[in-house]
Amino acid sequence: MNKTLDLDEAAAMLYTCPETVQRLAKSGVLPGCKPGKKWVFLADDLVEWLKTESRKNLKAKTTRKAMPQI
Repeated sequence: MNKTLDLDEAAAMLYTCPETVQRLAKSGVLPGCKPGKKWVFLADDLVEWLKTESRKNLKAKTTRKAMPQI
């Protein structure tokens, strides 16, 4: 079974503040839901999100390095 995290636990896992996690979740950037009054996140979803973001950042850095300096 996939572990569920509350807002504070998700923030700790992502090494950021709860306000940032809440903002990202509200905007649909970060996978999570609010079935009642509190946000709930699946740990596996956050790991996948981190992997995807890491790949995007690596690809952007690689692309910038490949471009000639003017």
